[in-house]
Amino acid sequence: MTLDHTGLVLACLRAALPSGTTVESQISNQFERVPYVHVRTAGGTGDIEYLDRPIVEIDCYTQGAPSAAIALGQQVRLVLHAAWRSQTVFAGKGHFAYVRALSIPHGLPLPGTPAGYHISTSTYEIGMRPPQG
Repeated sequence: MTLDHTGLVLACLRAALPSGTTVESQISNQFERVPYVHVRTAGGTGDIEYLDRPIVEIDCYTQGAPSAAIALGQQVRLVLHAAWRSQTVFAGKGHFAYVRALSIPHGLPLPGTPAGYHISTSTYEIGMRPPQG
């Protein structure tokens, strides 16, 4: 069975982040819909049937204090770890075998970011197993 790596992370974050937080894999109007979380996979490794290890990059967009973007990134980090530690299975998607932060949430100053908006970025290697059955 083919794993939808991004879909599994989206399902996890959408289930646990506060209402009003937009979580997407196709970036669109992020500054108009803050708090906003953008998820993308950037390669990785895997075994054909049992365990994939994608690299997952997550950017968080907020308005207000610069620390708000990092705080949202930390919240994302906690959600991922909680899903792994509890072995939460996401229907039709699978579950996390492990979560390893390659880069913890930190500020990402980008040219063109509107005044008062802030971005944090983090990178994870997440072991993913397909759904059973």
